[in-house]
Formats: sequence, C-alpha cells, structure tokens
Amino acid sequence: MAETELTARQIRLADRLLRARQPVTVAALASALDVSTRTLQRDLPHVQRWLAGNGVRLSARPRTGLRVVATAHQVERALAQLAALQQRPGLSPEERQERLRQELLVIRSAKLLYFARRFGVTEATVSHDLDRIEPWFAERGLTLLRKPGYGIELQGPERCFRGAIIDLLRERLTDERLIEGLRQLTEPMGSNLTETASALLLRFVDRETVVRVEAAVRALNSRLPQPMADGAAAGLVVHLALAMERLRSGGAIHFPAETLEALKRTREWAFASELAGHIAADMGLQIPEEEVGYITMHLRGARLWLAPGPRSPGEPGDPGDPERQEAMVLAHTMAATAEGLLGVPLAGEETLIRSLAVHLVPAIHRLRMGLEIRNPLLQRIRTEYPELFEASRQVCALMAGYLGVVVPDAEVGYVAMHLGAALERIRIRQEARYRAVLTCPSGVGSSQMLAGRVAVMLPEVEVVAVTSFTELPDLLARLPEPPDLVISTVSLDLAEPPVVLVSPLLNRADVEAIRRVLDQLPQRQGRPVGRNEERWPRAESARPRSLKPLMAARRAAAMGQVIVDLLRDFRLRPLERGDPVASACGLLAGAGLLADRGRLEADLRRREALGRTEVAPGLWLLHARTAAVTRPVLGLLRAPGEAYLVMLAPVEASPEALEALGVVSSALVESPELVDALRHRSEEYVREAIGEVLTPLLLLPPDPTQSDAESER
Repeated sequence: MAETELTARQIRLADRLLRARQPVTVAALASALDVSTRTLQRDLPHVQRWLAGNGVRLSARPRTGLRVVATAHQVERALAQLAALQQRPGLSPEERQERLRQELLVIRSAKLLYFARRFGVTEATVSHDLDRIEPWFAERGLTLLRKPGYGIELQGPERCFRGAIIDLLRERLTDERLIEGLRQLTEPMGSNLTETASALLLRFVDRETVVRVEAAVRALNSRLPQPMADGAAAGLVVHLALAMERLRSGGAIHFPAETLEALKRTREWAFASELAGHIAADMGLQIPEEEVGYITMHLRGARLWLAPGPRSPGEPGDPGDPERQEAMVLAHTMAATAEGLLGVPLAGEETLIRSLAVHLVPAIHRLRMGLEIRNPLLQRIRTEYPELFEASRQVCALMAGYLGVVVPDAEVGYVAMHLGAALERIRIRQEARYRAVLTCPSGVGSSQMLAGRVAVMLPEVEVVAVTSFTELPDLLARLPEPPDLVISTVSLDLAEPPVVLVSPLLNRADVEAIRRVLDQLPQRQGRPVGRNEERWPRAESARPRSLKPLMAARRAAAMGQVIVDLLRDFRLRPLERGDPVASACGLLAGAGLLADRGRLEADLRRREALGRTEVAPGLWLLHARTAAVTRPVLGLLRAPGEAYLVMLAPVEASPEALEALGVVSSALVESPELVDALRHRSEEYVREAIGEVLTPLLLLPPDPTQSDAESER
C-alpha cells in the first residue's frame, strides 16, 4: 500500500498501536483520538494493510483488544516510516516551517523544488516559508543564501550550527522530556520511541552515538564529587553526541589560541580530557583539543563548581575568585548607570546588585567564549517595555566596553528583567503607607515565609524588622520610630502598637484582619521616589564591599562551609507510617547527623503543636531550633501526595546558618520552581535547586546594620 494513502488520523491511529505496550480496545483508541468507534472501525482496515506492508501484523482478540505482532526492529522501522509520512502535504504553515528548519540544519543546501515536492506545496510557498524562518537563523549567526538556479544554502560557523540545533531541540523538549527521550534511545532496541523526544533527537544524532556518549558521561558523573543533576547530564549528552556527529562529518570547532589556553587552566579541563579520551577510544575517533575545549565549556555550564572538594585558588567554587569579584564590580557600575538613566535610586538596591552579579558570572563567561545566549522572552520585553529595554541597552554598553565584546539583545533583555524587578520592588515600597514588625517563635522558617507573604498580599505594608518574640521588646525600644503594628504568629501581651495574630502562611482571613486594623490607623502616604530622596541614601553598603579587606575572610568562609554542609548532608527519604516527626528522626539518625533522637522528637512535636506549616498544597515545613543537632540540616520526606521539608538549626546557630536557612524559607514562598522540585523531583535535582537558592549568599556580606536578633528566623 502506498504511504500517501493514510490520512492524518490514520497515521495517529497507527502510531498509537505501534507504541502500545499491551492490548488496547477500540473504545480506548477512539477516546484517545477523540473520534467515534464507528469512525475508528472504518480506519482500521486501512491501517492494518499499511502495517502489513511494513512487516507488522495486527492481532485482534475479543474482550482483550488490538495489539501489534512484530519484532522490535520492525516496530521501530514502522515508526520511522510514520515520522516520514508526517512531512507530506497537509502540514500547517507552522509545522512546515519547523520541518524546514530541521532539514536545513541537517542537509544545509538543497533546491527549492526539493522542498516543494517534499511538502507538497509550490516553490513560491517554500520561498515564503524561508522568509519567515530566515530571521531565526540570523539571530543564531547563520546566513540563508538563496540564488536563482543555485538553490538554498545555510552558511555559518560550526559553533553556530551546533547552537542552532540545540536551540531547536530546547524549543520542543523540556528537561524531563529530554531525559525520557535519552532513556528510550539508550534502552535495548525494543523500546518504543516518543515522537517529540527520541524521534526528534534521531533527526540530528545517531542512536549508537547517543548510547556510547551517554555511557561515557554516566561513568564520569559517578566519579564527580557532586554529580551533575539529571537535566545537566542529559544536556551534556546531547551536546557531545551532536559534537561527535559533526566531527565525524568534518564539522570541527575552532577556538582562538588564547581562549583554548584559558580553558586549559580550568578545573573542568581535566574532566573534559578524560571524557574525550573515553569517547575517542570507544568510537574510534581522533578528538582534537578544540573539541576538548568545547566539552570544557559545557562542563563549566553544568554547575560543577557547586561540588565540594579540593580546589585551586581562584576556581569558581572559591567565594573570593576573580570572576565573582569582577561580576560584583560590574553589577555595582551597571546599577549606578541605570540610576542615572531612569532617575530611580538603584545603586543602593542590594537585591538588584546581588541577583545581577549572580547572573553576570556565567554571562561574562559566555560572552567571552562566544557562546550563544538565548532569551525566550526577548521579543515580549522589546514590545512591552521599550523604554526599559533601551535603558538596558545603554547599561550593557558599559559591559561591552569593559569586556571588549558585542553584547547581544538576548543579554540586554536579561538585564532589563533584573532592572524591571528592582523598579517593581521600589514601586511597592514607595506606595507603602504602614510600617510593621514581624515576629514568630524560634522556628527557623516561619519569619521569612511570613515576610514573603506580606510582600505579596499586603503591598501597602512595609516590613521594617523581623525578629523573635523574645527579642521584640528590645527591638521596639531600639527603633527610631515606632511601627504601626506588629504581625505575630503567637499571642503577645503588648499594649502598643496593636498586634495582629496570623498564621505563618498569611491566609485570606489573616489579610482581612490586618486590613481591619490598618483601617483604624492614620495613613502614611508614600512619598515620590527621587534619586535625592533622604529615604534612598547612597549608603556605604551600596559600594563594592566585596573587594574590601573586611569582606571576604571570616564571613565568606563561614557561609561557604554552611552551604557545603547543607548540600552534602541533604537526604530525600520516603515518609514512613504517616508520621513525619518519626520519619525525620529516622532520616537524620540514618545519616549520622543526630546527637539526641529523643530531644529532636520532643522539640519537633512541641513546635508542631503550635500549628503545622503548610507552604504549598501537599508541602509542609517541619522546622525547629534544637540541641539535637550540632549544625544546620535540610532533609526531605516524601509520600504520594505529600512532602515535608525538614529544616533544623542548633540552639546556638551561627548568623550565617540562620541566614542560609532563612533564604531557603523565603524561596518556599517566592520560587514555584523550588516548591515543584521538593514535591516531585529527584534528590540530586532538589539538591541543585537548593544550591542555586543559597549560592547568592556568597556574593555579598550581610547588612552591617542587621543585628543578630534580626537574623533570627
């Protein structure tokens, strides 16, 4: 039977049958394809004949259903035929342009007539499609040449071709789908393929190449002090498999000599050389040093610097390394420039400087190495925030001059996002009419979660201090101006100012209670924000303290040790017998982190008696200050439908430990990505997510005006 006799619906039906791992009924197929059983029964004979023509027999049994009878090779070949059928006439313009991008990246040159026949359209239609996709290639450094009588040719450096292929894959595949696609490709030949994952990968890389590269990456990952997260490892496999395919076909990467020498001095070069040697021996390839440099760059992008272990001075894991210092100085300079352009006091915005510096460390590396920078929100930022984008372009001109590189619009868009977030924070503070102090018991996480909820749900309230209830009287006496109210998670015997009792998660009833109190108070109208406002001083803390002698030594070392301990000790274990307290004690005892199990159980149950802390549906925080541990600890307990983040601090915890745990607590409110990781992802994924939350603490020393009491969370 000719391939073109199958309709689009029949192709979907054949695909379902070939992928089914067990017999499937006609009713189930009809439901999955959203058609009637009568329609499905009309399509079945056509599909059965097509399958037979591809060596696949369709078996039907009463009350059991339909199943294919074939070897694994026959099934895979039939699936490949179906994938080819989907490129015939009938594709939408968007689908046709997507296929055109894919094919040009593989074959690089062809006649217009070739694509016209392939897609069943006119040459004029193909030419129109090329007009639509040409800007996409241009943004990635590739040129689409079209000459009458000559045809079409895609030209550009090898690095740009590889980057464009990765971009195209990443448009279609999330980390989860990429991991699943690689898993299917590296299983025995009998596994079914997922069209948008495995089949898409096979358009660019050979299955055997993927299998060999994945084995080499897995072997290396098992020896790393801190293994790469699943998503980072999967991304590295794709990059390397593509590199090997291109190398085999003569597409070699080239680096300037000085760039290659700089890469050789990094810690990742040794790992990259080992990986390249393993792949070369396995695949019979000669891998030049430039390809080792390419592998090094992608290892550096896999966040290996988070791994504990010995490092040379200046390596990325060193809090005082030059890259971090350079990023901090540049962030301060860019913030001050943005202040002059926008007329808003940004130079003293430490949250902006901290987040911008975190972003700039890898951005500077990518700009210097000539790696692509992708920003999926670029067009939206240009369209919706043109003035902010233009100001960001001028700010980035400083970075371009300093680095001696061209800063692409994608990077300008990222800087605009950071500046926009800072402007929004300032706007909220400008409109604040009331001043509040937040207080909670000695639980580690409650204060920061409450502060995050207040910022989101009560923008008219400015939180001037966060403290424990035992320190509240001293704090109120120290404040130069009394607050309008105290927001507390425990009952307080306080005459003035008024106290509002709330839950740590600040539900709707709590918000209404606070606003009832606010309605009885005189309003504090916000003043216009101006660069010379006394409210926005150019404080000493706004200067690049990261380079001052008082910056690094004790605080950076202490914070670095806290972060290493938290990440190294983190464990994910099943929740046993529905008792999170008992499970938490077992988790710590099993990891050798528990000094007194009885004390921990008593402290946790006492804290839980004050009220359970649910941070998101199905996710609870189990936290306490306790003498049962000697250093801060994070752990995770999980059962179907529920999870508990265990967060413990010693009674005599250091300010750095409390600050680190407080940042994690804040992220539970502010970061849906972290909440999703805690509820659903692997132990390594969660560890990396927590590491990303904690890493900015290495960039800035704490606010010198913040007391130890205010650090208590």
